[in-house]
Amino acid sequence: MDVVIDTAIPSPVSAMSFPPPLLRLESATLSQGGQRLIEPITLDVAVGDRLCLLGPPGAGKSLILEMMAGRHVLSSGHRSYPTFVSWHADSALGVAPRFAIQLVSTEEQRRVSTQFATFHQARWHALFTEPDTVENFLNARRICGLNDFEVPPPGLVAADHEQRREVILCQLNIGNLLSRRVAALSNGELRKLLLARALLARPRLLLLDDPLGGLDPQARALVTSVLNSYCNSISELTRVEPSPRAWRAQGEALTLVVTTPRPEELHSLISRAVEIESYRTCVPYKTQNLSPNIGNQPVCAAHEAEPQGGASRLAIEAEPKTCRISNVQSPIVKLTGASVHAGAVKILDSVSLYVRREEHWLITGPNGSGKSTLLALLLGDHPQSYVVDLEVLGLRAQPGVPLFERKRHIGHMAPELALHYPPGWSLRDVVLSGFAATIGNFSEVDSDAQNYADYWLARLDLSARAAFAFGTLTEAEQRRVLLARALVRKPSLLLLDEPTQGLAETERHLINSLLDEVTSTGELTLLVVSHYPEERPCCITHQLALEAGRAIKQGPIAALTALTRV
Repeated sequence: MDVVIDTAIPSPVSAMSFPPPLLRLESATLSQGGQRLIEPITLDVAVGDRLCLLGPPGAGKSLILEMMAGRHVLSSGHRSYPTFVSWHADSALGVAPRFAIQLVSTEEQRRVSTQFATFHQARWHALFTEPDTVENFLNARRICGLNDFEVPPPGLVAADHEQRREVILCQLNIGNLLSRRVAALSNGELRKLLLARALLARPRLLLLDDPLGGLDPQARALVTSVLNSYCNSISELTRVEPSPRAWRAQGEALTLVVTTPRPEELHSLISRAVEIESYRTCVPYKTQNLSPNIGNQPVCAAHEAEPQGGASRLAIEAEPKTCRISNVQSPIVKLTGASVHAGAVKILDSVSLYVRREEHWLITGPNGSGKSTLLALLLGDHPQSYVVDLEVLGLRAQPGVPLFERKRHIGHMAPELALHYPPGWSLRDVVLSGFAATIGNFSEVDSDAQNYADYWLARLDLSARAAFAFGTLTEAEQRRVLLARALVRKPSLLLLDEPTQGLAETERHLINSLLDEVTSTGELTLLVVSHYPEERPCCITHQLALEAGRAIKQGPIAALTALTRV
C-alpha cells in the first residue's frame, strides 16, 4: 500500500495560488536484484521548502536523496519536476534538469576522495596521483560539467563565477584553501568544499546528506547560518506579496532537503520533517520537536539505560584464544616539539604529547587544526613521522624500524578508511585485514584469527551480515566494522578519528559503551579525535586541544574543566 504524506504548508494564501511542486514522487519505488530497497513513496517538495528526512540507520534516507536527484531509475511509480517543465520538458518524465539539482553526500565525498587520493596515505605524501588544487576543482567549466572542447549554452557559465566563488568560500571560511591540494584536505574541509561547489552551481534544489558531519562546532554553526541565508534570500517575499509574480520570484530561492542523525542541530534551518522507517515513509514529524538538547557532560553507559539490541545484550561465548600482546612499558606515546609542514603551510607547530599507561586522551580542535595529522604521525603513515622526536610503544620512528613492526600493536579507525575499501569485500574480510593493518589481505589467516574476527562481529551485532558486501552497509554499520577491524589485533594503543561521525544516538551509545569496556582492563590506551567533546566515552581522562596547529589546552580533564570555570 502506498504511503501518502500530507505536505501542505500552513499559509494564509489560498490553494489556488500555490505553484506546482518542485519535486513530486508518486508511489515511487526502487528495487535491485528482485529485492525492494525503497517502498512506495508519495511526497511533494514545494518551492522554497526546507524538508528534513529523519529515521533510524539503514532506513534508506541517503538512497531517497539519490532518488530525488534522479540518480536511479525507478522500479515503479513516477518521479517528476513540475516547476522545471516550462524550460526542461523532460522534467515531466522524471529526468532531472541539468545543474538545477545538486547533491552533497557521503557517497559523493567518497568519489572525490578516491579520485584525488587513490590510497589512504596519499593525503600525507608530497606527491599525489592527481595533484589538483581547490582552485582548479572549483573551475567554472568543471562545475558545469563541461569538457575542454564543449561549447556551453548561453548563460550557463556565469561571468561573475570567480567573484561568487570568492564570496561563497569566504562565507564558509575556507577562502585560504584555494592553493591547497584537494587530496590534502581534512574530512571537514572537504565537506565544506563540496557544499561550496554545490552552491556555485546555483541550484534550485539542494540535497544534503548529513551536511554537518565531520565539522567542528564553529563550522556547524557557520554552515547552518549560510544555508539559512540562501534559503531566506527570496522566500520572505511570499509572506508580503502572495501573488503569481511572487511565486515566480520565489522560484529562484533555494529549496532544501536534508538528512541528519542529529536533527536538533538543524532545528533553525528546517521547516518540516518526515520520518523514514524500514525503507518506508511514515507520518509527518512535528518540527517543534526538533529543539536543541545537547548536554555539557559526556553520556556514560553506566548511567544510561542500555539500548535495545546493543552489543552487550548478545549471548557471546568466552573470548577466543589468540596471541596476547606483550606488555608495553610506559610511556605509551612520547612526542616532543613536533612541527609538520605542507609546503609553506605549517600543519603542526611545536606540539608535544606525553601519554602514560591508563591515560585516555580526547583530541579536539577546529577543522584543519592538525588532529588527523597528529594521529598519522603516531601511526607512522605520515612521512614526516621520521623527522620528529617521536616514540610510540617503546619504538622510535626512525629508519631501520619496519613500519609493520611499529603498527603491530596499534589499532586505527578513521572515516577515510571506509572510502578506500573495495565495496564488494565482505565484512569478515574487512575485519580480517586488521591483523595486518592493511587495506587488503595478503596472507592466509588461521582458524583462530577467523574465530576472533567472528567474535568481534558478534560483539558489534554484525554476525548476521558477515558475508555481506561492505559497500551495501549503512555508514553506521561501516563504522562498527572498522572498529572491529581496529580491535581484532588486541592493540595496546587505539587511535580513533571521529568514530561516531554521522551516527545516531543509539550507535554512539553502543560504541562509547564498548570503548569504556575495552579500556577497563588497563591493557589498552585510547586516543580519540572528536568534534563532540560532551559525548566522549566515560573512560577519557585527558584532553589535548589544538588550534592552527598549536596546543592551546592540554592536561587532565578535571583540571581543565576547573580552570575553564575559573
